[in-house]
Amino acid sequence: MMMNQFDFLKKVKGMEFSGIYGELLHTYKNDHKITVIVDPAILCFWQINGDRNEKFWHIKWQELRSGNDALIITEQDTPAPLKFEETEMGSQKYLIHSASFSTFKNKISNVWGYGFTEEEVVWIRVIILELEDSFVHIQASPAMEYKVLDKFPEIHPFDELLVTTEKE
Repeated sequence: MMMNQFDFLKKVKGMEFSGIYGELLHTYKNDHKITVIVDPAILCFWQINGDRNEKFWHIKWQELRSGNDALIITEQDTPAPLKFEETEMGSQKYLIHSASFSTFKNKISNVWGYGFTEEEVVWIRVIILELEDSFVHIQASPAMEYKVLDKFPEIHPFDELLVTTEKE
């Protein structure tokens, strides 16, 4: 697979998934699926080695002229635009002043990004994080849903694999 603009997603493999942060979260459970609705969201990842190295993804949704939905992801060093402050205590570098959702057994073993090409532009629609005993499924939609699942989710037949760490 050739290098593309979504290769930065691979950087979180081996890191801990700290959680989903936002001003307001709506969370519910249905059978073996937990759904968190938030838009926009900040996802936080940190290194297990204790160096307090955190990465953040600022994730928003965009509807294209065609009606297709796409994720807009910005990799950043702080949890902005959420309110936060630096801290010297604990494993986290920042205290984030917002609602949050996290899981246990959260080491990331694989990452997948699926999307499509429209008008010669490649768009990402779905990100899947494989944790120790679950999957976090992020899909572009007007009400951004982050699903925590027991098994790998079904992928839309028109989406193509853009990036993965599965065989690395």
